Amino acid sequence: MTMAADSSTHILAVGGGKGGVGKSFVTSGLATAIAGTGKETVLIDLDLGAANLHTLFGIKTTDRGIGDFIYAPRSNELLDYAVDTGIPRLKLVSGNGFIPGIANLSYQQKMRILRAIHRLRADVVLLDLGAGTSYNVVDFFSMTESGIVVTVSEPTAVLNAYEFLKNVLFRIFGQRFKKMPSVLSAIDTFKISPGEAPTIDVLAKTIDTLDAEAGRLLRDICRRFRPGLIINMNRGEAMNLGQNLQNICRTFLSLEVDFLGAIPADACVQQSCLRMRPVTLEFPNSQPSQALKEISRKCTTGRWIEKLSLELAESDAPEEPPKEAPPAPKIDPLLAGHKDSELSVLLSKFLTEYSASTASATPEPSATAAPRPLLEKDSHLSPWDFQSFTPRLQEADKAPLFASLEEFGPVPRRRRSLWDRWFANGRKIRMIRAIPASTNVVLAIEHASVGKNSHMPEIGWAWMSTALELLDRNQFSDACRAFGKAQACLPRDPLAINNCAAALLAEGGVQIAFELLCKGIQQLPKNPFLLFNAGLAHFLLRQYSEASVFFSKIVDSHWKNQAAVALLAHALYQTGRYENARIAYDTLASTDPRNLSARFNIGLCLLQEHKHLEAYAAFTTFLTSAPEDAEAFAARGLAAWYLNKRAEAAQDLGAAVRKLPSNLSFRGLRGVTAFLSGHFDKAIEDIEIITRLLPENEVYRHLLLEIRRYLG
Repeated sequence: MTMAADSSTHILAVGGGKGGVGKSFVTSGLATAIAGTGKETVLIDLDLGAANLHTLFGIKTTDRGIGDFIYAPRSNELLDYAVDTGIPRLKLVSGNGFIPGIANLSYQQKMRILRAIHRLRADVVLLDLGAGTSYNVVDFFSMTESGIVVTVSEPTAVLNAYEFLKNVLFRIFGQRFKKMPSVLSAIDTFKISPGEAPTIDVLAKTIDTLDAEAGRLLRDICRRFRPGLIINMNRGEAMNLGQNLQNICRTFLSLEVDFLGAIPADACVQQSCLRMRPVTLEFPNSQPSQALKEISRKCTTGRWIEKLSLELAESDAPEEPPKEAPPAPKIDPLLAGHKDSELSVLLSKFLTEYSASTASATPEPSATAAPRPLLEKDSHLSPWDFQSFTPRLQEADKAPLFASLEEFGPVPRRRRSLWDRWFANGRKIRMIRAIPASTNVVLAIEHASVGKNSHMPEIGWAWMSTALELLDRNQFSDACRAFGKAQACLPRDPLAINNCAAALLAEGGVQIAFELLCKGIQQLPKNPFLLFNAGLAHFLLRQYSEASVFFSKIVDSHWKNQAAVALLAHALYQTGRYENARIAYDTLASTDPRNLSARFNIGLCLLQEHKHLEAYAAFTTFLTSAPEDAEAFAARGLAAWYLNKRAEAAQDLGAAVRKLPSNLSFRGLRGVTAFLSGHFDKAIEDIEIITRLLPENEVYRHLLLEIRRYLG
């Protein structure tokens, strides 16, 4: 794709802070929709350390990307590291997610990426950012004055979006005022000030007394920084939630947030992800596709057309990279203060839609106050009952396996000779009338088979070879239909059975697929493709014991397939065979030391085995590679608690809550451990927040009552 220099390049940074809200799905959908309007589009996966955007385009592995640009540069231009998505006018620069250290960029590396993005020649550039609020994420997000926040239609997730925007705004303040110590000190004091929840307007007035020009600049930053909001997986609450977030940002941050639209929850989204195709192409007439197209139109018209600016990220950049101070371990800005802390005010205003009611909470104890002792034997509670850790599994591992003639493996000689003959005849049928490459091949075969026995093997193999070619071209829907026609012509052929079943699995027809696969396994009981897809069918039906039987046969064979090992480990974990699961995860980690998911899962297995010391060590090692992983902090905190390291447990659980304040499981775990350790004030603070957000949750409501009864 050749592009001329153009100062009107439009940059869209897509973030949100919270993981699991569908940022990559939204970004890929927007990119596809924008490219479909004729605009030259570049998509960059900046979810550093966990990049998987390429899988949404059917690209299982990439041979170049951001990691090569940073660590093995052969060019200073990002487009030289782009891969073809198979979609006209859309290029992808993948994230090289498993390169060690890529998630922790140095200042110089980050600025090199920023400058390279600045030089890109395209109509639209989209940046898919990672979860969390690390400096990498907020710096890339603040490259433009119109980043996009993606969240879901849940109150806690929308509050998390607010926290993300607040972090971005204060990062911008820190960059712009770093040469004004008195102003910077006032900003730092403001972030952790106790008492009634302050607003940016109050901060601006405080700065006015120090430097009137600085106060004007701060207000101008807030006026120019105007992010957009997209609510994904909407089930009807988007408008109210969007308005609430707009009101909160306007009141507390002096920001105007543009509500760009909501994407409805729909089963077609999961199906498109399983097929590894953007929903706008796979289901173009679905409601999510229409919503993405409308949002893409808003993003590329009107005030949203802004050129990239490095001013916010690079103003007065020092010669040496500044040391980025770690967050203070004992201060949570969102929980600072007493009964009128900012989070309490936000919860009250958010949940009552700006009613006059306020939320009360117990004041912080003094630093010297000793916890009231509580014997754990006096309580029936266990922190383990409040954890919700699950092993991590890549979506790409759940993709069904299609097989070509060459890949399918050993088959009886008679079957192989039949295949050779049918393949030759099928080729002859496909070449009837010298079908040009541009012709619809599916229609061509249907035309060529007119007047012939529609179930003759030659026609079946023509469909099979055509389906495989369509699969290579990422024309998934046509390929699935062709596999079905091939299997109808070849009802007993194991290759046709496998590929037709794989297509059915991707389409959601799991039960029918499994019945087909059983027929194929009767003929070839050791074929790895048939075994994998049969195991996957059980896995998708959550029949984990049965799934583990099929995956074990593959792992015990000489056929090496990492997805089979990952699925086997997951199935073993789900059936309580934690030691066996850990051995499988250990195999994955030793095969690929960059596989962070496997290393995390090893720690979970050790927790489940009650090997708390080993689990603590495993998560400590994991956090050296993924220092922003909130769930790893929570898991290590739980291990520390069982090792009687109560102070370390409180610190780790506090870090988990700070990194993902909207995760009620982390907050609940912190509250329960505080209660069992005798820190009732801290326990009440966390559990009251949960009961306000989830009033129907009987567990936390009864826990709160139990604490209050104990206190008399």
